[in-house]
Amino acid sequence: MDSLLIYLVKSGCCLGLFYIVFWVFLQKETHFRLNRWYLILSLILSFILPLIPLESPIRQVSISDGISGTVNTEITQRTVNIFDFFGVAFLLGAGFYLIRALVQWISLARMIAGKSRTRFAGCQLIETDNARVPFSFFYYIFVPSQGHLKSCFQQMLEHEMVHVRQWHTLDNILLELLVIIQWWNPFVWPYRRSLKETHEFLADFGVIAQGCDSVSYQMLILEQVVGDGLFAIANSFHQSQIKRRIAMLTKRRSRNMTKAKALVVVPIVLLLGLAFARPKTVIIPTQTKQTKSVEQDKKKEELKKQQAQMTKEDLKKTYEKITIQMQELKKKYKATESEDDRKKIKEKLAVLAKKRESIKVFAAEKVAVVKKEKKVEKM
Repeated sequence: MDSLLIYLVKSGCCLGLFYIVFWVFLQKETHFRLNRWYLILSLILSFILPLIPLESPIRQVSISDGISGTVNTEITQRTVNIFDFFGVAFLLGAGFYLIRALVQWISLARMIAGKSRTRFAGCQLIETDNARVPFSFFYYIFVPSQGHLKSCFQQMLEHEMVHVRQWHTLDNILLELLVIIQWWNPFVWPYRRSLKETHEFLADFGVIAQGCDSVSYQMLILEQVVGDGLFAIANSFHQSQIKRRIAMLTKRRSRNMTKAKALVVVPIVLLLGLAFARPKTVIIPTQTKQTKSVEQDKKKEELKKQQAQMTKEDLKKTYEKITIQMQELKKKYKATESEDDRKKIKEKLAVLAKKRESIKVFAAEKVAVVKKEKKVEKM
């Protein structure tokens, strides 16, 4: 569960960064097709990028091939408990939004199955009392029972036909799945709203492109303020903010060169790839305790062999040499005020003291052996 939560947090960070790019550079432009594809592709990329197995060219981690230290079970248990808490919270939220989406899908399925249909330009018109304004779901267009009597009914149908032709329902289903998985992400809700607004902008301009008068269409939008979309996964004639829709209809079309702003996302993708890349692993060979003890025994044996080949005079000279070195180090110790230097001098003095002591012991043993041999010769 903890690895799943970490993955979701990474994908949520990607989604947030992509939306910030959209909000800063693209939201105010009238390139609605570009905006739609940017939002859809960035949503998909948000879930793909954390899964790409890249190796970082910058970061690296060193691990030893020996046996690591003991694990702190208390810290491990505490971490597991934290992840369990967030895991339960995530599942509860995801379950709630999943049930909500299922209820909407079931309601739509019942409306489709229980109503008579009329074919219209490749679509299925279904009259219903559950909506005040038309809305669409795939190639089904739901219209109010008395909606066909209105003079603006044709413009409403044309609006929904744009949703149908451009498959906006697929985007809405993708958004509902996003809400189920990322309900805890604060960027999900403005992201969802922006894509739904983009759908409405596309449908509005699609109606205008078919010859509808812009001013009369704006008045039609204002008349639908009292309308309400019942289904989040459906496309309703009134879903985005009225003010924004009218502002976009009256706004001058953006220049084609402003589409280049979308390229800002390229370095963002590269940075995210580097951020999620696993560090390069460098294996450092380590010595086990057994290997260290063997090497220490070898050094002791070599030292004993060297001492065995030394005469009494050689031992005496070496002893005196070490003593002089220790005296010089003691003078340096008194002269310096640096704690680091004093620490190093203490370590060197300890090593020399051991060497001098070993020479003293070996010399005494050698003298005892010589005396013993002389006694044996006299006998």
